[in-house]
Amino acid sequence: MPRPYFAPDVHKAGFKTAPTTLSISAVSARTATMPGGLYELWSSVDCNFLVGGSGVTATTSHVPLTAKTVKYVMIDEDAGAANTYIAAIAGGAGTLFITPLVA
Repeated sequence: MPRPYFAPDVHKAGFKTAPTTLSISAVSARTATMPGGLYELWSSVDCNFLVGGSGVTATTSHVPLTAKTVKYVMIDEDAGAANTYIAAIAGGAGTLFITPLVA
């Protein structure tokens, strides 16, 4: 059963579905997302992430995500395949949870 959520940054209520997990480490890893979606990102370790196309690679100078905090990311459906992947990199081994939020 989906869990209810309220995203204060977006002022929209909806439901969380099962997250995609991405194993992250000192080497950039990526996973596909759906265009036009709102995603909640939560990581077990400090990491940096970047949204881009199929060849996207994250570096430590990209968007920071502190361990055990949440960031919301909207994937623009107008950008098509140019923004359908999330890449992440961390100083140590951990997991990035990418949860689609469904209205």
